[in-house]
Amino acid sequence: MSVSITWNIDKVIGKADRIVKAYAPIIGEQLKAEINKAQFDWPNPTRRKNGRVVSSPRNIVDTGAFVNSQALELQPFTAKFSWPVQGKDGFYSQALLTGWQTPSGRKPGRDWITPALTHYPFPVFFKGLWTSLPIR
Repeated sequence: MSVSITWNIDKVIGKADRIVKAYAPIIGEQLKAEINKAQFDWPNPTRRKNGRVVSSPRNIVDTGAFVNSQALELQPFTAKFSWPVQGKDGFYSQALLTGWQTPSGRKPGRDWITPALTHYPFPVFFKGLWTSLPIR
């Protein structure tokens, strides 16, 4: 007597890719929600380019160019988000995330990515969808 066990890896891989693609719009909306949320501490009141004066905590929306620049590129097993807004010294999004140096001192970074991933953790999403999504 013998038993053969066959694993159809192509179907399993296809299911994993569909889960990544299903996660992309959900985490994309949460990234925008974190950008719009008044949650970031800032050392002083600021007059934004849009004319509003903001203090702390604040969101990271001024003209809307940054949040509206959010782009998604889907590749196999990958959802790549970017914010391709240029600042005077490079990418504005990198400066927002990590902070930057000015003549008057260091400006703090404002991380909108970690809170989004904490709110909708991919492993939890993956596990939940894996059990309910059929393999095709």
